[in-house]
Order: sequence, then C-alpha cells, then structure tokens
Amino acid sequence: MVEGFAFLSPFLAAAIPLAIYNFLESLDNMESAEVEGDKFPTTRTMPVPGVLTIIGSFPGSPFPTIIYIGHPGWKKAGARVGYSMATGIAVLVLAFAGLLPLVMSIIPLIALRPILIFIAMSIGKQAFTVTPAIGWASGLDVAIGYGVMALGLLFFHLYKSKDDKEEETLQENT
Repeated sequence: MVEGFAFLSPFLAAAIPLAIYNFLESLDNMESAEVEGDKFPTTRTMPVPGVLTIIGSFPGSPFPTIIYIGHPGWKKAGARVGYSMATGIAVLVLAFAGLLPLVMSIIPLIALRPILIFIAMSIGKQAFTVTPAIGWASGLDVAIGYGVMALGLLFFHLYKSKDDKEEETLQENT
C-alpha cells in the first residue's frame, strides 16, 4: 500500500488544488444559477460532479467533471438541457473518431484564453455585485483568488516554455 502512495505523490500537488478549485467553482456556478432564479439543492447537486468524475475515471479519463459555468448567459440565450447534451455528444464523437487533435490544430490553444479571461471577469463581477457585502473580507477574497489565478497562469507559462524548449531540443537532436 505504501508503494502506491509513492507512485501517486507526484500527482497530488496538482490533484488536491484542482479538487478544491472544482468544489469552489461548482459552488460558484450554483450561486450563478440561483441569481437567475434557478435554485438547485446543494446537498443533492454537489456530489454529482464527484460521482461522474469517478465513473469517467473507469474508462481512463483524467479530467474531472464540474457543474456547467455560464448559466445566466446560456439561459438568456435560450439554451436548455439539449445544449449541454449536444455539446457532450459532439465531444464524445470527436474523441472516439480521433478528431480532437485535428480540431486542436485548427483552433489554436491561444484562442481559448479570451474565454478564460471572460470567465474570470464574470466570477469577479458576481463576487462584487451578487454576493452579499460582508465588508473588506469579500474584496480580499476576490483579490486573493485573482492572485492565485495569476500565479497559476505564470507557472503554466513557465512550465509550457520549459516544455517547448525540451521539445525543440529533442527535435534538433533527431
């Protein structure tokens, strides 16, 4: 049993913060839905992403599931449950057909950054406009959150540039 933990230990540094983030993001997305008038029971809704992540891990998925972000925007656009189902089915078909690398070569990763910035701005706006004001602590929480996101982005770029340099070295040596 101890050998198993030795194997897992390198992954825990990423897995534990990701799990905490997914938990908090799910709570935030539920709050976002409640702002639009759709209240979901927390004790019944929160376990769903965890159970689905465990089920997804059986066929080998390393990706956690999460409660869908952007509820107010999708609701205003008229999207219903069919939108989520169509998105899931489309990704499943692309994955099983082996077309995801083609899609990622057509849509560069940098094109996703504006979406991530929009999501961060939406979460920040919600924190200041919807969440009941509790004084300076509310603003401090948001500032800490943005600081953590900025550090994560910085580390991602540092790791990515290191990974790119290693790949270039490998290509030069072959």
